[in-house]
Amino acid sequence: MEKKLPQNIQDLVCDVGESQILLRLALLSHQCRDWEVFKNIGESGFDILLVNKTKSKRTAIEAKSRQRMFTTSKHRNVIHFTLTKKEYDNCDFLIAYYVDMNWFFIVPKADLKSVSGGKQWKFILTINKEGRPNKSAEGFIGAWHLMSSDFMNILPS
Repeated sequence: MEKKLPQNIQDLVCDVGESQILLRLALLSHQCRDWEVFKNIGESGFDILLVNKTKSKRTAIEAKSRQRMFTTSKHRNVIHFTLTKKEYDNCDFLIAYYVDMNWFFIVPKADLKSVSGGKQWKFILTINKEGRPNKSAEGFIGAWHLMSSDFMNILPS
């Protein structure tokens, strides 16, 4: 049986990842002006809420982060970003942050893979020998425009 990282390290990775995602979204929303970003503290099932009052649009985001720099896993080249049924039902997008490479994957929930008989959904990232992501994941790197065309051609600093 594989040993897990201590809980305090896992929590730290989650906090760092969510903060990085919030910062990127804040930079995007600042450049677009019509968007506001909020850390969700009142509703359950997602972490971040993007709101565009002009268009009366809201986008619920589930934030997940993973790292492999410090791991007990034998499968260093396969990274799973897993959502529960509640997270899947309540979010519009998964933003999967891979700490090691500072990669943000913006994944519409329709592109997540159902597993465990519909009890979980996954975005699976495989890193090849050259350090590149699998082709199916590559198209989601930095694809902020998938959340809104307002984010097209805007690169967060």
